[in-house]
Amino acid sequence: MLKASKHNRRRFLGTAAASIFTEMALMGIAHASFDKPKRSEFRFTPIKQIKAGVLDIGYYEAGPSDGSPVLLLHGFPYSIDSYIDVAPMLAARGCRVIVPYLRGHGSTRFLDSATPRSRQQAAIGVDASALMDALQLNRGKILKHSQLRSGNSHQRNVNGFSGAMTLRRFTFKWIVIPNYSQVITLDNNLIIGEARFVAPKTIAVTTTEGNNRLLTAERLFINTGTRPLIPSIPGLTEVEFLTSESIMELEYLPEHLIVLGSGYIGLEFAQMFRRFGSGVTVIGQSEQILSQQDPDIAIAVQTLLEQDGIEFLLKAKVLRVVRVGVASRREASPLENRTGNETILQIQVADSEITVQGSHLLVAVGRAPNIESLNLAAAGVATDTRGFIQVNDRLETNVPGIWALGDINGDPQYTHISLDDYRIIKANLIDGGDRSTGDRLVPSCLFIDPEREQREKVRSS
Repeated sequence: MLKASKHNRRRFLGTAAASIFTEMALMGIAHASFDKPKRSEFRFTPIKQIKAGVLDIGYYEAGPSDGSPVLLLHGFPYSIDSYIDVAPMLAARGCRVIVPYLRGHGSTRFLDSATPRSRQQAAIGVDASALMDALQLNRGKILKHSQLRSGNSHQRNVNGFSGAMTLRRFTFKWIVIPNYSQVITLDNNLIIGEARFVAPKTIAVTTTEGNNRLLTAERLFINTGTRPLIPSIPGLTEVEFLTSESIMELEYLPEHLIVLGSGYIGLEFAQMFRRFGSGVTVIGQSEQILSQQDPDIAIAVQTLLEQDGIEFLLKAKVLRVVRVGVASRREASPLENRTGNETILQIQVADSEITVQGSHLLVAVGRAPNIESLNLAAAGVATDTRGFIQVNDRLETNVPGIWALGDINGDPQYTHISLDDYRIIKANLIDGGDRSTGDRLVPSCLFIDPEREQREKVRSS
């Protein structure tokens, strides 16, 4: 029971961190069905302090003390002031809003009990589960965007879409780019460029400045990742289409989004844009969505998405793609308003041929390994029939002294798996351990509303 309770708390914490602030911003929370309190009328309680695990953690509260708890985790560039719009709305709905806050490290001292400051250690950096224990919170309610929006939940929510794109651009400008720049300046041994093998232990690198370097080492690690897989469909490369990368650059909300692919990526974008207000049709080649999952899970997820108004065409084969009303280009321009222009898919379902028409096409049928420029043949590194590098359960390739980590080795394509691959390498080569991928549990989550998560044991090839 204790283990299950801890798991539920950590699931709540992770979802709160990723969902509460972001989803409400993205989904147009300003159009909620209740009046937005004025900033001047809203106040957090004075800061409180509580022993939680090894730290004395401070926290602010808003809303009724007996309300459903919502924990808001923050960190630079989001100080507690970032919730000045979100917290009043949650409090107005009867939620007990709790914002943990740190000042410094170790035993926390609060220099100012009234005014929070930004640029402090993120609250997610503490043992927030211990905080929930200290506050005697056995569970927390996460208020979803679907509960906050007024009117028809499938109305065209242009403001929500615009907010999502604005938040993405803000994140990229003020978080991604500075972090990238900081990494580059950390170590002169970091080389940005394109590498290829010229011998089993030698690579040639062409840097972004156009310089060429030869590097030789006894140990080499390949972690070049994957990219969206583009299937071989007549007409596809001659028309505009979106991938999971380029769809994030859209500036106009699609009128009708056709999603080619019924896996994790396709379904997450399908519900996202349906909630923004786009018409959405999902086309899948298999008999069920989420073809790697149990049928009962797939049916439950499909039922939820159909209730959102998403249409499905399964066991379907796309025969041809045609673009009408605009000049052909491979990638869709993120700046183009394509109202009145259409993408037409000719599809075979059972013995019938039908056409599906939409304003935008998202190709989400899987990922392809980034190996083309590596010249793996020069090193003798073996790949499988799909191009992924073959490794054993210690992530070793068939060539001694060469390892492959992350998506490139064909294991489940999750960020946390790539991180755990690093842990295995570190344990075995630096710490004198004996770790492998053979017995690890692989947690995964389908980011739809409601969320679906699972843990499974995956055996490496």
